[in-house]
Amino acid sequence: MRDLILKIRNSEYLSISEILSIKVGALLIALFLVSAVTIPFSILISGASGIQIVVPAAFTLTYIVALGLLFTNNPRGSMHFSILSFFVLVGSFISFSSPLYIYLFLFAILSVIIYYQQGFPFFVYGTLLTLFGIAYMLFNVDIFAATTFQSNETLQIVIYQTTLALFYIFFLLYFINSEVANDRYYQEFLSSKKYTQSYLDKIVRLKETKFESERLDPIYQRPSFQQAITEMSTFLGEMNGHRAKEMQELVEFYIYLHDVDIEEALANKNLKYKTRDTIRQLQKYLLNTNNEFTELAYELIAETKEGLDDSITDYATSLDQLLRFETDRIIANAMIYRYLKQEVTQCDKWGRVAQSLEHSEIRELYESKAIKEYLNDRDIGVFMDNEELYKKL
Repeated sequence: MRDLILKIRNSEYLSISEILSIKVGALLIALFLVSAVTIPFSILISGASGIQIVVPAAFTLTYIVALGLLFTNNPRGSMHFSILSFFVLVGSFISFSSPLYIYLFLFAILSVIIYYQQGFPFFVYGTLLTLFGIAYMLFNVDIFAATTFQSNETLQIVIYQTTLALFYIFFLLYFINSEVANDRYYQEFLSSKKYTQSYLDKIVRLKETKFESERLDPIYQRPSFQQAITEMSTFLGEMNGHRAKEMQELVEFYIYLHDVDIEEALANKNLKYKTRDTIRQLQKYLLNTNNEFTELAYELIAETKEGLDDSITDYATSLDQLLRFETDRIIANAMIYRYLKQEVTQCDKWGRVAQSLEHSEIRELYESKAIKEYLNDRDIGVFMDNEELYKKL
């Protein structure tokens, strides 16, 4: 909780879990203030010894558990117990409150569940609560009719039940749509992340190849870099209460890790816990691997570079625009296929452009959406119908 408060004060980015912690904390404060008034009032009005014991005990238990889970960084568990506390609080009024108030209490609980913006809890608790509300009104038709406006009893109950059900269904569809959208965005993010990581892997390999071909020492082996990082680490370490010798040893260990297989080192069962923990912390900043530091560094570099436009406006790329006659497009299509199959256009495992495409890879290219920018459906169909002829080119 202290770290969360500091992050809010420093205006840092909050994760979904931290936002949920804030919501749970706010509800627990409101729940405490409401319970301080409503529970004593309900006990005095009910006069039933069972309620006088069960309600405060159940509420106190669920509230303390919710508070404990919140302070132990388990906001999701705390959320569930805070909802249960609200159930207990509202349930204490069922025995003596007006049915109309109980009907409004159902919406209050649903609003609390909606407030958390969590699809699964709303589906579970919202479904149970809605079914309970519909059944409660169905089995208490006379009581509802006696306390509301005078009209047909069945019509009143149907209106109440329909309103509650529509309220539940509307937000259920909302959460389903949100979950589907979030899942789609997450999958797109993973796809983009995978695409970016593949480029970073090639950049790292290409950089190593360049150093080898030009007979240059990697940055981490250069004395100037080692001296600079030692001086900076020693200064910053002493500012934070660490001894100079300790920081210098840490820098030496960091330089040494560049020549070590990290996965193999971490798999060593005889490795001490402190050493293992230090390796895990430092591996994020190694200069010869694709890690978080490398990704951040190239993102910062990319911010200073001007990239290509999304759309190509200087040149026509579609054969329809370039060639008028179909025979010309067939010849051009064959030339494109021959170029892709014979010319070196692909990167090898070292990141160098040294390979050409196989027929199966060209076919996948023709089946992709990107090819629509260059060929129309008829041109693609010509290739698909005459694959054996194209293979002979």
